[in-house]
Amino acid sequence: MKKPRAKVAAILLLLFSALPGQAQRPTRQVTLCEEVVGLFVPRFMFKVPAKTLARIEIRMCGPGVSETLQLVAWERNSNDPSLIIDTTDFTLVRSFMGGNVFVAETTGGPRYRLFVIVYRSGKPDLALRRVSTDRCELSVDSKAIHLRVTDSRYNKEEKFTFKTDD
Repeated sequence: MKKPRAKVAAILLLLFSALPGQAQRPTRQVTLCEEVVGLFVPRFMFKVPAKTLARIEIRMCGPGVSETLQLVAWERNSNDPSLIIDTTDFTLVRSFMGGNVFVAETTGGPRYRLFVIVYRSGKPDLALRRVSTDRCELSVDSKAIHLRVTDSRYNKEEKFTFKTDD
């Protein structure tokens, strides 16, 4: 009788791992969207091609069809991305990179999604993902990026600080 429960647990795990807006460590089944519409590099290097640097690409999926956005993060000298986020949204509200911290705010309906990717020891990590009915507030100083995320529908406010040094 334990085998049917194991099958149900495996099916539920697969269903929840495929929810929209989820970050995925890429496998061979993950398809990168073709069109790169934005490129962010923590540190440019003289005479070094951007495609070999650590970077984050904003990609448009399904031009002329669904046009959703994908965030793709690469480590330095890697042939494959380290992190892929299918946002399921079609509008980029804002994007910003300061040092090793990348912020993207997207929308595709009556809410906003906020994604923060931080490079730690050269590896990209999804440090924050939030959904809100209000836009986030972003401020920057010489050492950090500060975010204030409010949701007026639930009378909720969160504040986050990300240091911009590696």
